[in-house]
Amino acid sequence: MPNVFLSLGSNIDDKEKNILNAIKLIDKIPEIRIIKGSSLYETEPVGFKKQEYFFNIVLEIYTDLSPFELLQKLKDIEFRLGKNIKMRWGPRSIDIDILYCGNEIIESKELTIPHPMINERRFVLIPTAEIAGNFLCPKTKLKISDIIKNCKKDEKVLKIKSWEELLSLIGK
Repeated sequence: MPNVFLSLGSNIDDKEKNILNAIKLIDKIPEIRIIKGSSLYETEPVGFKKQEYFFNIVLEIYTDLSPFELLQKLKDIEFRLGKNIKMRWGPRSIDIDILYCGNEIIESKELTIPHPMINERRFVLIPTAEIAGNFLCPKTKLKISDIIKNCKKDEKVLKIKSWEELLSLIGK
């Protein structure tokens, strides 16, 4: 399935290490191939503001897994990396979300694709636009680069490392 985009975020402990460990574990899944990644960004928290800033990245992957199978594999990685959420939008060691799965639109109890509220989240839109600005959202039929222009939120999103720098840290 082409054009599968994942968002990874962390704001507890060694945030960069948490992101790198998640990328390594995603890369080890036989049914997944990482096509490219965005730069690593430091981002302002959304929702609950009284917490550490996040590190965020977006990956484009190729997979033969169904969206629900992919979700389970990602939840397993989150568990392995110690995800323990005590409150909605609160601190977390790692959060991995499926943003888009090609042109699929899924609205179920377990999974919503495109990810809900993506159009209001600059911390996801900016890294996605970096690697796929011309990707058309299946729901809005707008390019990611145009969705950013319409985004009213103004939370801080600061690029801190390139994808190439991150790859060198994981030995790729």
